Amino acid sequence: MATIVDVTILGNRYKLKSSDNEAGQLEELAARLDARMQETASHLKRVNPLNVSILTALQLAEELAKSHGEARAAYAKLQKQYNDELARLGRQHAAELAQCKKDAAELEKNHLEEMAKLRQDMDRLEKKHADELAQCRAEQAAQGRKHADELAKLTDGQKESLSQLTRQHEALVAELRQAHS
Repeated sequence: MATIVDVTILGNRYKLKSSDNEAGQLEELAARLDARMQETASHLKRVNPLNVSILTALQLAEELAKSHGEARAAYAKLQKQYNDELARLGRQHAAELAQCKKDAAELEKNHLEEMAKLRQDMDRLEKKHADELAQCRAEQAAQGRKHADELAKLTDGQKESLSQLTRQHEALVAELRQAHS
């Protein structure tokens, strides 16, 4: 909703429309403008409201131009700081990325070395296992041959004993037949 604000500038009253939430700001701006125009008028011999307005407007335009220049310089300074910081962060990021890549390469190298050692250990253990297995099989074969030889000897011994017993039995049977006849 619009509000009517009464302001006085250089002794003249003005009724200005303003929104409710900007009325206080408009009164403050009018008071500041009045103070500036009163100051400008105090330096003049003849006070002509048009001349005071023009001179005050020129002063405000000069201040505005100066503020714009300062704002541009501040913006340029901030832009340079931003660009410098961006470049610094870019260099830092590149250095960190390079270090990360270096660390990753080192880790991969270590991993490959460990894998090679593990493969060597595994190959050595497989060879040892194969050698032990071959030795075990050779020992089993030797024991098998020894057992076969012992079994053959026992079998031959038993055959011999059986043959002797058979001969003794036949001799006894022959004696008994002779004794019986």
